[in-house]
Amino acid sequence: MKNKTDQITAMSKKKGDDAENKHFTKFCDRSNIIYLHIDQSPQAYASRIFKDESKRPDFIISIPDVGSVFVDVKAKKKYPFYSKTFGSSFSAFWIDLKDYNKLCNLQERTSTPVWYAIFELRNDEIIKNTLYLVPFARISKFLLPFHKKLKLTFVQIPDKCFYNWKNELEIKDLCVRCDDKICENLKLKEESGNLEIST
Repeated sequence: MKNKTDQITAMSKKKGDDAENKHFTKFCDRSNIIYLHIDQSPQAYASRIFKDESKRPDFIISIPDVGSVFVDVKAKKKYPFYSKTFGSSFSAFWIDLKDYNKLCNLQERTSTPVWYAIFELRNDEIIKNTLYLVPFARISKFLLPFHKKLKLTFVQIPDKCFYNWKNELEIKDLCVRCDDKICENLKLKEESGNLEIST
């Protein structure tokens, strides 16, 4: 069982590395986004906070009209968003909370925003033509009391709440333009006791 787990972990890491090195930089180059890759090797010089309290993101990039942000690149599958409550209405990426909390600490300590950049994994293959970007400030809207109460290790973020980067990166206020109000509905369903959670 341990060998099988190690194989899955190694495969998942390779997919993530591929997403970073082969695909993310292509999106940046195509849109003239300035980027700097952050060395992840143990030998790289880094402050003590990266040993326990924080983790190193993969890139720092400069987005026009936004500024510099740290970016952590992932390759993840999509799942139904709280399917027992919302059915098949929305798809979501599941974000690991341990990873998220360490990067939140980095954001607070450096006063620099952190974003996730996610490529969809479908049948163990990376979908290369679309990149999903989400700032951590938006993720926090989906973190509700039940996460701590149930000791959940992940938070579900609908793909509609990500910036969808296909050709040019267009940053606009998705929350203002959102008709579904997914985060607000999630909170209302939790408060009314009508939220069913698959753990």
